[in-house]
Amino acid sequence: MAVAQQRSAWEVERKAILDAALRVMRNNGYAEAQIGDILSEAHLSTRAFYRHFGSKDEVLLALYRDNAEAAANRLAEKVADAGTPPEQLAAWIEETLNLGYDRRRATRVSVLASGAARRTAGYAEEHAQVIAALSAPLLSVLEAGKASGEFPTCDPPADAATIHAITWRLVAEAVGGTPSMDEQDARDHVLRFCIPAVGLPAGERSP
Repeated sequence: MAVAQQRSAWEVERKAILDAALRVMRNNGYAEAQIGDILSEAHLSTRAFYRHFGSKDEVLLALYRDNAEAAANRLAEKVADAGTPPEQLAAWIEETLNLGYDRRRATRVSVLASGAARRTAGYAEEHAQVIAALSAPLLSVLEAGKASGEFPTCDPPADAATIHAITWRLVAEAVGGTPSMDEQDARDHVLRFCIPAVGLPAGERSP
């Protein structure tokens, strides 16, 4: 019991540090965020910080990893609940776009994907894993549609990369505060490119 209680206390302490770090980075920017500011925001000691992290960079990577895991899980759930492969494709696009068009989520993305954050040691490797996790549900949808004959012309790996790139360009615009279209138009824009590419018949192109 004592071990379980200690583990729970450590998890609470770690989360407090991460939550505080995100608030500080959102207000000050990653480059200007200091460990002292994070600890002051979390009402914790330096000793508490170093129980979990060796540096501010480690905090950023942990934040990025945890947020990406939560986003990937939510994305997978939305896709799984959507029904047919065309409906699942639309669900993946909608949920991914929401990362940029929902202001709360967009603020988080902007902090974790800022230029200063991207220069952190280890960020590139973490980013590659994040992209793979966020793309995995999309690849599964395209593979299922290919196998069922609903996406007859689909090349799942290549098309997943292209759809991901198109969608995330619009996410980046929205996160940056300069969206070229609203969220519904963005969804329709991505689908307009994707649906013919995967070979969905004309009469079934409104998932």
